[in-house]
Amino acid sequence: MMDLVILLFLGMSTASPVSASSSHDLLYPYGSDLDTLCPVEVYESSPRINLSVTLPLFGEKCSYLYVDNNGFLSFKDPIPLWTPRPIPLSLNNPFLAVYWADVYTPKAGNIYYRQSRDTGLLARATSDIRNYTHDQNFQAQWVFVATWDHVAYYGSISNRVNTFQAVLITDGNSTYTLYNYADIQWTTGTYHGGDSSTGLGGTPAVAGFNNADSTSYYSIPGSMTPAIINISSTSNVNFTGRWFFEVDKSESNLS
Repeated sequence: MMDLVILLFLGMSTASPVSASSSHDLLYPYGSDLDTLCPVEVYESSPRINLSVTLPLFGEKCSYLYVDNNGFLSFKDPIPLWTPRPIPLSLNNPFLAVYWADVYTPKAGNIYYRQSRDTGLLARATSDIRNYTHDQNFQAQWVFVATWDHVAYYGSISNRVNTFQAVLITDGNSTYTLYNYADIQWTTGTYHGGDSSTGLGGTPAVAGFNNADSTSYYSIPGSMTPAIINISSTSNVNFTGRWFFEVDKSESNLS
């Protein structure tokens, strides 16, 4: 399919001070009144989602995607992997790992998604991209929002849940993604050595991205370590809990 190569990573290190944010400011609107609900079955993904735009993605054009229960978006096939793995990863399947971990929605939580051309949402997306890129000519034409809302981990006997979100934004030429981490309380399911009471330990979650042949990739600092629990207090754009990437270009340009 696609020979995908990746992205521009913008911003500052996680050691930089970040501004305070609330969940309302951080998360784009979502929920049952707006979105489609992903299947509750374990280790499932959404059906194939045909996009209403041709999405510039990693140097190619994308016409569909999948929302995976375990915390990522894929652009060739569903990825039936509940075990987090280090990035880079050779899957011949480009993906955005928002928070790749062993999510278990039969215990708790929902996964929502939608694509939209709502004028209010486009205005918000335009403002965000102009702020982060300083490109005052950017005008969002389409937005895709996927939200993992209060999701539990496999083997949980606790009330610990995570809420995080991916937002894809394009004007037809440039494409950007926001990873929004509102509340992260666990890192690991019990199948991967996590504690059933805390969701900590074992093999923790992964966040980042990976192109089809793993020649271009990025792993957010803390991935596959206990420190990933703190991702909601980090940023690369001086906004607590938000990570921002450009995902249209075919060349790597990470800093």
